[in-house]
Amino acid sequence: PELARATAIDQFSNNIYLSDEILVELLPLLQDESVMVRNQILNAFEKSQNTAYSSYIKPLLNDSHRIVRVSAARYFHMNKMEFVEDKSYTKAHKEYLEFLDVNSDFPSGQMQIAIHHQIKNEINLAIEAYQKSIAFDVFFNQSKMNLALIYYQQGNIVGAEKLYKQVTELEPDFG
Repeated sequence: PELARATAIDQFSNNIYLSDEILVELLPLLQDESVMVRNQILNAFEKSQNTAYSSYIKPLLNDSHRIVRVSAARYFHMNKMEFVEDKSYTKAHKEYLEFLDVNSDFPSGQMQIAIHHQIKNEINLAIEAYQKSIAFDVFFNQSKMNLALIYYQQGNIVGAEKLYKQVTELEPDFG
């Protein structure tokens, strides 16, 4: 079933290094009939941070399903490969921004907004979004970890340490 295949791809891509050999094996799945599978494959390519296969991903900016177009636009955005003059990218990127906006009232949505701002080097906006995410859910430790890293990079060791301590108090085994 497509749900099982998509879940397997998600688990696979979360637990191993996605080498070039593995990514080549995954390429045909970009054309899979299942929306869920195509979406998870795009997520795997995004996690790999490998841009060598962008020409295979670019056609998915015109996919018939919005979630696939949004994931393709996010892949290019996360890898800092934006095509301002490309109409399909512009349209899909707009849908990606709408996706961020629609999910902005969730902790994970604010974290995605923060990551978006980090990529654009809009650090103050990223900090603001991470703070909102944490305000929405004090147990959302991924936002705390990301914000702590920003604080550390800015030399705010006290702020970073405070957040890291909160994470270890809430989840002592958090990696």
